[in-house]
Amino acid sequence: MLKPLKAFNSIANGIAEVHPYAKVALSIFTSASKVCLFLHHEIF
Repeated sequence: MLKPLKAFNSIANGIAEVHPYAKVALSIFTSASKVCLFLHHEIF
């Protein structure tokens, strides 16, 4: 279940390096997936 989130984060981080505005927008979108990954790591 977490593999798609990890893949999304890595792709989004690569895209974010293209433009500063893209970096801001994608950081907002990826924050929820990062929280999910962190909580899963802390629980299990």
